[in-house]
Amino acid sequence: MERTTRRVLAVALGLVLLASGTGCSGEEAQDAPTPPGAAGGGTTATPAQSLAQDLAVAGGSTVPVDAPAIASAPADTSGAVLEVLAVQRLRGTTLLTMAVRNESADELRIINRLGSPHLDTRSVALVDPVGLKRYLPYVDGEDRCLCSSTKSQEIPRGERTILTALYPALPEGVLTVAVQTPMGGIAEVPVS
Repeated sequence: MERTTRRVLAVALGLVLLASGTGCSGEEAQDAPTPPGAAGGGTTATPAQSLAQDLAVAGGSTVPVDAPAIASAPADTSGAVLEVLAVQRLRGTTLLTMAVRNESADELRIINRLGSPHLDTRSVALVDPVGLKRYLPYVDGEDRCLCSSTKSQEIPRGERTILTALYPALPEGVLTVAVQTPMGGIAEVPVS
């Protein structure tokens, strides 16, 4: 549990980078939109910056680390299961909280399965099945993703690791998304 808490706190630290005024953009297929209010040099916090500050105080997630999955599917890696704990609309952004559970007999390394080549989860996409639009996590001007690192991510047998990512806002009419990862995907995940 201590390992999971450290990982969640590491994501919070990444989100604090956004709150510190670093300019950010979310990747969407090949374009990189900026978060609402990010243009201009005023001191007003953007929705993403305010959320990052709140998440840093809350420990990096709005979902308890022991929360049950709302959707899951076997991964393409033997013994791994992808779990989504929440897809939440938060202050003009979208927060994905997911997990990779190790049901194999050995330790599972996800660094090369989920995070290559950036050693983070920037390749985890949310897909709007109606609008057929693909959303990728925000990445700042220094190529730092507002998402979990997969560096040194070994998951002991029978445990899971929590991963989060901050995305541009989903349209209000989107009630479900597909979550696509390099390890597999999960369709029809409810958005709250």
